Amino acid sequence: MKKRKGIVSGAVLLAAVVAMGALFYFYPVWKSAGLLAENLDFLHCTYELEAELDRSKLPEETGKQLEMLAKLTGTHESALDRLTVKGGIWDDKIHAVIYTEGAEEPFAEFYLSNDTDVISVTTTYESIRKHLTQRYKVLYHLMPKQKEPVYMTMEQAEQLFGISLENARDFALPLQDSGFSRGRYFALLWGMSREKGNRGELFSLETEHVRVYFRASGEPETFGELGITIQNPGELVSGKERILEKLGIHIPDDGLRALRSLSLTISSREAEEIVVPENFVSQGMVEVISGIREWIQENFLEEEEDGIPALL
Repeated sequence: MKKRKGIVSGAVLLAAVVAMGALFYFYPVWKSAGLLAENLDFLHCTYELEAELDRSKLPEETGKQLEMLAKLTGTHESALDRLTVKGGIWDDKIHAVIYTEGAEEPFAEFYLSNDTDVISVTTTYESIRKHLTQRYKVLYHLMPKQKEPVYMTMEQAEQLFGISLENARDFALPLQDSGFSRGRYFALLWGMSREKGNRGELFSLETEHVRVYFRASGEPETFGELGITIQNPGELVSGKERILEKLGIHIPDDGLRALRSLSLTISSREAEEIVVPENFVSQGMVEVISGIREWIQENFLEEEEDGIPALL
């Protein structure tokens, strides 16, 4: 009887040790899951997206539009193949500022919402004005500098630039949920590798094509962060990347095929409410500038053998 009691006592002690070990191992994961659930909200966040385009896989019309924008802004076409988009999300509103490779000044700026979509006239117009007035001095007085920030609707922008902005209008991050519960975060984190650093706990998982990480910090600054990098997204086989499915990430097949790589970082830091601007340019001004643009295209831009616009 005493031997049996000893075996039972030993089993209980072993179970207690295992339980304590599991507690010490999983508690930091549970704590980080709580920080992420409380702080990382995909509908109230900042983001940075980097994408490398595969020009050969783009629709022909999109390729022509990029070519024309490159000519008008003086941007090398290859710089348009690597884009960085920075901005924020607040409820149904998205703010997106687009940079070409190596550029310090933005190439374009959008505000998208359920009610209206607007584009910064000043940002894009100044890029075009600087290039064309430096190249063709006769245009200096026809294209005055725009000092005050002015915006227009997507429809006005399409008329002004003579291109379709359907892809910009449909821009959205590939996340289907607003955020996850503590339990769901815990289920994601416990199987990831974990590192402790100055900026909190870092959890990461890497497959052949995808790397995903979560960063959770409680001090000195409380925030949550999600990072996703996809290499050769066109080679992804639907249903094979379970981590993307668990995150509720869906990228249309057409979008995947046109990308060489995709990197996305979402953070709760510096997230603030987005107000869509209302200082729109008049329709009359749009028609005037649109007429100038058509005149420039017809009389000043010609395709040479090297692909550089030439003055006729």
